[in-house]
Order: sequence, then C-alpha cells, then structure tokens
Amino acid sequence: MPPDLTKFRVNIGVRTFSSPVTMNVQYGFRNQSNIDFPANTFRQYSLAEFGDASPVENEQIFLSMISGDAVVYLSTTDNQTNDSSVRFARRQ
Repeated sequence: MPPDLTKFRVNIGVRTFSSPVTMNVQYGFRNQSNIDFPANTFRQYSLAEFGDASPVENEQIFLSMISGDAVVYLSTTDNQTNDSSVRFARRQ
C-alpha cells in the first residue's frame, strides 16, 4: 500500500483465463478471505472493493492462488499529479 491513502488511489486488476479462479487475499497479517473470479474475465477493482479488510497505509497484500490462473496487478495513482505506477503480482 502507499504511504498515504488520502494522497494516492489504488486499484487492483485481475485477468482470468480459461478456468475460474479462487484466490486467497490477506492484508498484512490481519484479515484474509477467498475471492472467486469467473473464467475469461478482466476487472479492475478499487481498493475498497477488493477483499474483506480495510486497507492500512504501508501494508502488504499477499495473494495465494487456490485454483486457476490469473494475472494480477496493483495500480497506484497520485491524486495531485495523476502520475501512476503499476506492480504485477509475482510468484514466490
């Protein structure tokens, strides 16, 4: 997460392929939940829509694929300048 959630907005994008996806989402070491995504879809979620936890500044999000394949990214945008950056989830 960015250092200041009032100065930056965050979106999370999920692109699934030929099979449905079940993903475990964990915010830091707090809440975790499973989210299901249909096959062959692309959707970008606001941070408030994604998962069951309220985001905390400077916190990491851990994603675990339970089933299926997907590309997941996080887009951060500065609310003053509209400069943006993107980070793709990577396998550990």
